[in-house]
Amino acid sequence: MKFCGPVKSWKRPQDPANGTPRGFGFCEFESAEGVLRALRLLTKFNIDGQELMVCRVLNFFSVVKF
Repeated sequence: MKFCGPVKSWKRPQDPANGTPRGFGFCEFESAEGVLRALRLLTKFNIDGQELMVCRVLNFFSVVKF
């Protein structure tokens, strides 16, 4: 993520049952340019045979249900 731009925060939720990382995370960049680079460079990026899905979220609390 850092090659897209300076990262302000990174959160990767853990499974409450066993503490292992979930299959997704949230990255907040310090600038809009970092967001745009991540969308352009990382969408469909292949990691160990799995395609990375990158989405732009305007409001974290509209995505995460508590």
